[in-house]
Amino acid sequence: MLALLTLLIVIIVGGTLALVTVLKRARAEVWPTIDAFAEFRGALDPAVLSLRRDSFKAASRLEQGRSSQRVNSPSLGR
Repeated sequence: MLALLTLLIVIIVGGTLALVTVLKRARAEVWPTIDAFAEFRGALDPAVLSLRRDSFKAASRLEQGRSSQRVNSPSLGR
């Protein structure tokens, strides 16, 4: 009976150590993927998207202003 109890404890401890080893190895392999996914989710954050949209609108307004200046400016060759 004592031998079975000892064997059970050894199996539990050995299995726990094996599981910890496997999980550490899997975490080392998966962690860069998790970081990349977090960056991707951060890029889809509504605050970031609104900043990008606002900067795009500002850039397009600036470009429209430049093009209208070119159209309205007098030609120097005439």
